[in-house]
Formats: sequence, structure tokens, C-alpha cells
Amino acid sequence: MLNLWGAGTHVDGFLEKQLRLVLTKGLGVVALQECRDHGAENLAGALGWQVH
Repeated sequence: MLNLWGAGTHVDGFLEKQLRLVLTKGLGVVALQECRDHGAENLAGALGWQVH
């Protein structure tokens, strides 16, 4: 489970940091919370993943 903490709005460069976390840990599936309106879609889009 990855908590995006208000879709990353509290952190500078949040999308890059989220991407780095997912890619360096070799994750293939991620459960998210606190995505707000588009947090999951933004992360999935940057990874080339789908959102369900």
C-alpha cells in the first residue's frame, strides 16, 4: 500500500519521487490511497500502466 498523502500535493517533485520509488523497488502492482482526483491516473500514466 502506497499512501500518496493528498496526491503528493505536500511534497515538491512528488510525481518524480513516486516514480523513482515504484521503479527502484521493481513493483508491478501498487495499491494506492489518498489519490484525490487524479493521483492514481497521473502515476499510472507516467509508468505506462492502467488504473483500476
